[in-house]
Amino acid sequence: MSPVWSASHLSGRYQLMVQTVALYPRHAAAWYELGRLQERSGNFQQASQSYTRAVSADSKFVSPYLPLAELAVRDQNWQSAADTTDQLIQLDPVDYPQAYYYNALANLRLSKLTEAARSAREAKRLDTAHAFPKIDHVLGMILAEQHDYSAAAAALRSYLQFAPEDHDRATARTQLAEVERISGPALGITAHLAPATTGFQVTIHIDPNHITLTPRDDKWTGQLLLAIAFDDSSQPPPTKPFPIQLRFTPEVRDRVKAMGLTLNQNVSIPGGARFMRVDVRDIPSGAVGTFRLDLPAKAQ
Repeated sequence: MSPVWSASHLSGRYQLMVQTVALYPRHAAAWYELGRLQERSGNFQQASQSYTRAVSADSKFVSPYLPLAELAVRDQNWQSAADTTDQLIQLDPVDYPQAYYYNALANLRLSKLTEAARSAREAKRLDTAHAFPKIDHVLGMILAEQHDYSAAAAALRSYLQFAPEDHDRATARTQLAEVERISGPALGITAHLAPATTGFQVTIHIDPNHITLTPRDDKWTGQLLLAIAFDDSSQPPPTKPFPIQLRFTPEVRDRVKAMGLTLNQNVSIPGGARFMRVDVRDIPSGAVGTFRLDLPAKAQ
């Protein structure tokens, strides 16, 4: 906690720090203290310069990095915020969940979604006490940009739960409503072989849009069926056909082609239906791979 100082005390400390850095221009702690006093007085540009001098004087001195990043975010200087927080995270990857938050926000603004998601998840992992609920807000925005709408909605709800008085709540409610509108009903996927000669069966959900099939027995042959159903029975199914495209890894596709078989890749749940069974044709023995499902942005 910062000490409570009078105006005269602040003025005196300011003059002392100015004199100190003049005499000792490599005094990192003095530059940092000068930056704090300038920031407190509203001199943000001077504060940023002082924090930068502190970092230049001693790059391993941790204290100036976070306020320097905060000022970069304030100025919407996203590249500087990303670079500064990258440096802080390298110096101390444990004690500053705020650094990961600012890094996630900066990378989101820079359209670097993979880096943004990684930092947001690490910030959330470190913030076990929910001291920085804004982490969930930025994570929700990142996941929405990545079209992972179910996870985005969960993150936004968590933010609203743990930040009852935050000024961004109205924005988050609007974003949550839009995510829920876009995502439509959730899909559940069950993949199994018929006849199930080896008892092979996998149940998955489309998150993150992958199915990996690994038979227990390399000697099986059979017909791969996908049973597709909407999870949420409380919502009516889409009134129009809901298209799904199945994409197979090259290894699986080439092996099936070599045996003279074809794969049914384009399927559609009929409008008004909750369930359908898809015949993906005969799959040869030992065919193992990842089956990716590409879903439309919204079930209409």
